[in-house]
Amino acid sequence: MKKEIQNIFLLALGAIAGAIIRWQFKNNILMNLIGSSILGLVFGLQVRGRAYILFGIGFCGSLTTFSGLMLDVYMLLNSGLIYKAISSIFLSLIFGVFFALIGFLVGRLIFVIKPFQFLQSRFRW
Repeated sequence: MKKEIQNIFLLALGAIAGAIIRWQFKNNILMNLIGSSILGLVFGLQVRGRAYILFGIGFCGSLTTFSGLMLDVYMLLNSGLIYKAISSIFLSLIFGVFFALIGFLVGRLIFVIKPFQFLQSRFRW
């Protein structure tokens, strides 16, 4: 039970941070792209356990939101801006996948090279 409470706390901590950043920027597409790249990085680094709960589920889950994007699309459609609504969907999806891929590749590169392990072996901290 103690571990479950710790996990809930980590999830909430990540979600609060993601929500505050999202609220400050007020740009769904930008936040979704940043969140996609961070989540790709998390997967590329093979983050597991509590760090995954904090960053992958809590932070990225709160930073990115499908419902915010859909509300933006609805508002564009309701304003008669059909082409802008459709382009918003496609740009979000295409660039979201691209940013996730870039984040993943950077994470894999860091995971393979392990620069921090290299530095620790050279400089005993």
